[in-house]
Parts: sequence; C-alpha cells; structure tokens
Amino acid sequence: MKSIRTLVIGLGNLGNQLVKNIHDQTNKKFDLICALDDDPSKEKLSKEYGFEQFGSTSYLEEIVNSSDIEYIIIAITNANARFLNDLMYRCLKLEVRTKYVTDEYTKLDELDYFNTPIIEKNLTSLKEFNGSAGAKNEPDAVLVTGGGGYIGNHLVRDLLSEGYKVVVLDSFIFKDQALKDLMDNPNLTIIEGYIENIRDVFESVKNIRYVIALAAIVGDPACSIDAQNTMIINYESTKILVEACNYYGVEKLVFASSCSVYGASSDGNYLNESSTLNPVSLYARTRIFSEKYILDNAINFSPVILRLSTVFGYSDRMRFDLVVNLFTVKAIVDKKIEIFGGNQWRPFVHCRDVAKAFKLAALADNEVVRGRIYNVGNNNLNFTIDDVGELIQKILPQTEIINNGETDDPRNYKVKFDRITNELGFETDYDLVSGIEEMIEKIYENRELENYQDQIYSNLQTFKNLKLNKQF
Repeated sequence: MKSIRTLVIGLGNLGNQLVKNIHDQTNKKFDLICALDDDPSKEKLSKEYGFEQFGSTSYLEEIVNSSDIEYIIIAITNANARFLNDLMYRCLKLEVRTKYVTDEYTKLDELDYFNTPIIEKNLTSLKEFNGSAGAKNEPDAVLVTGGGGYIGNHLVRDLLSEGYKVVVLDSFIFKDQALKDLMDNPNLTIIEGYIENIRDVFESVKNIRYVIALAAIVGDPACSIDAQNTMIINYESTKILVEACNYYGVEKLVFASSCSVYGASSDGNYLNESSTLNPVSLYARTRIFSEKYILDNAINFSPVILRLSTVFGYSDRMRFDLVVNLFTVKAIVDKKIEIFGGNQWRPFVHCRDVAKAFKLAALADNEVVRGRIYNVGNNNLNFTIDDVGELIQKILPQTEIINNGETDDPRNYKVKFDRITNELGFETDYDLVSGIEEMIEKIYENRELENYQDQIYSNLQTFKNLKLNKQF
C-alpha cells in the first residue's frame, strides 16, 4: 500500500505523540514529509523524526504545493479558535484532506474519527447525494438577507444592475413594496422566510457565492420590546447562517454590525476598529456577540464585518425612526424639530452609500478582507444632534427648533473611517445636505410620506404591533 504524503502542523505534546505513533507502526499508512510549527525551536525535533521540510504555518500553501502533500493533520491544542479555524480554512482552500486532532484521539488507527468540518463537497461519495453535493449552479449568485429592507433594496438594485444573480431572504414584515418593480427580473429570486428558521436559511445559502447579512431587528428601542426574541433573531440566527456558510462553502459572508458597539465615549476622542467596545443597549450587544461568533467559527468561508454609522436618507422602504429622517419630515409637516440633549456625537452615512460598501466588501479580494472589521462612513460626517437640527433649519428656514433638555440616551461617539478608505477605496457619494435635500424632494413628490407616524415607517411601532398580536 502506498503511503500517504502527510504534513503535520504542530509538534507540541500531542503532535509529538502522534508522530511517535506513526513511527511505531509496522505498515506505515502515513509518510511524514513536512512539519509546520510557529515555534522555531521545534525544527530540531522535526529533523530527529526525519521530516524533509520544516517551517512556520505561514508557509502552509507553499509547502503543500511544492511537496505534493495529500493529507494534513493539525495537532495543536494551545491555540485559540480563530487561529485554528483560519488554518482549517486555508487547508480546505488547498483542497487537501485535513483532520484536526484533539487530545481525545491520539491513535492513528482512529483517524477517521478525528474532527473535521462537515461540508457538502466532502459528501459527494455518499450515494444519497447522487454525486450532486458541492455543485455550484450559479457561481456568482449573491444572497441578501433582509433584501427588501431599508438598505437591502438599494443593494439588490445595485447587484442586479451589474448582472449578478440575487437571492433575497426576507420575512417582509414591512411589506415587499420596495422590490415590487423588480419582481419580474429573471436574475432575482425571492424566498419569503425567516433568518431564525434553519430550513429557510439553508435553502437560501445553497449555490450562493457571496452572503450579505442585513436582516435583524435594528435599533435600540425595537430590540427592547422582547429581549428573548431579539437574542433569537439577532444572535442565534447568526449561528445558523455561519453553519450554512461553512457547510456549503460560500466564498464570503459580509455581516451588518453597527458603530453603536462603541456606545458611550467619555473622552471625546475619535474611535476606530481597534477601540474599546462599550455597548449601552441590547442591540449593540447582539452585534458584538454575532461579530465574535462569526470570526471565531468561519472555517470554510471568508468573514467580513461592517460596522455602520447612523444611517439616513431616502429609500423605497422608508424609515422615519432615524434621527436625520425624522427631523427632516417633522420640519416639513410640523414645521418644528424637538431635540433632547443635542450634544451627543454621531457618525452618519447615507443608505445608498451603505449598500455601496456592502457590494465593495463582498467583491473585494479575500486576501485583503478576510477576518477584517470596517467602520462604514466618512470622517467628515461626524455631527452632534444639534448640528443636524441646525442644518435642516438652514435648508428649511421655517423650522422651529425646540430643545427639551437632557436626554437619557448615553450614546456619544465620533468615529474614524480610514481603514475602509485605505484598504477598499470606499468613498461616500452623499453628505448630510444632499441626503436631506433628496428626502425633501421625495416627500413633496409622495405626500403619503408626510404620514410619518404610520407604523410602517418605524421598526419600534411595527414590532410593538407584532408583539401585541402575538406574532413576535
């Protein structure tokens, strides 16, 4: 029997034990060709065992390709999950059979029982799959969860306009009006379902190349209605999506987080992706929980996190529970704006620019964006709430500004966006003035938008109504 050309990653206690086990076997199933370990002192040990090559894990791809490696055994017990998952991801991309060994399994005759990701393409030998597992019928298809929403409908239009096949998974709690004119597009598939339903998610992810996860209960007030349901929809559903992405081996998952994870900043300094997180709401915490779960468990796909500034601007699925949008419509309808506090800093970004950022991240080189977190916005779009009111008053001079004193909202943060600009070349197309002026024009064109208190324009009111009717 021909021995399998094998690479061992890790020459610590477990790796050492496994190598000894191989050398003790009479009929050697494994031919130990190379060893990798980030501890250079292990090179001496590798020479004693007769390995032809030794190097750090950074040489994984080079050594696998140059030495015709057929099998990889990862025998590391003292590394964190993110490092191990990154190693597994790199091995799977090399399409070399890989096993991750734990302390429970130290005999190589039990090799078939070592840990390995269960992914669809590895099941092709099973007759039940009829050889169809892993087939990619639509290699450039993009899944957008929440594709009928405030940001999602812009993104769907952008992707369709560039020729991508788009799948939308959406519960359409806010109706499907934003996608009505696209329903006959042959490149658009609509799946009406729920991100917390495992069948809906797996049906949606199959044959997908890029996943863009927008669907969630968004906003502090809406998330406070039912904490348990918020955790299910905003966090537990993330686990389902990660499992689906690993199983089907999508190329990339781009996840919508929020700059609200920075919470209350007392020193007034600008924050970046490395700043300390200080969440002050359940919504922000669910974003942090999901970010960590994705980055720690991305085995067979490339994860990217986008932390969004406070979004504003016109959308066919309009929201008037966002501060700029609400101030604008109140200035038109009520001729006055009520401000609580006003000294709180917020970064702002237009919903179309957010859609642009998601598309950019999805299509970016995996070598650049894998495991990266990006704030989405513009350094020049950090304003206080008072600044927003005064700006709208300049555009609509008849507006009266009423300051109602201090607020109980502790969020206060200014954010930097250098990383997304420098690494992805992202630039915003809208500033506050152009976004506000566009909204004013749209409201005058469609007088129904003046009914801004209708629950359809508010996440809080919509979820309150669903809760009242026991649908949430």
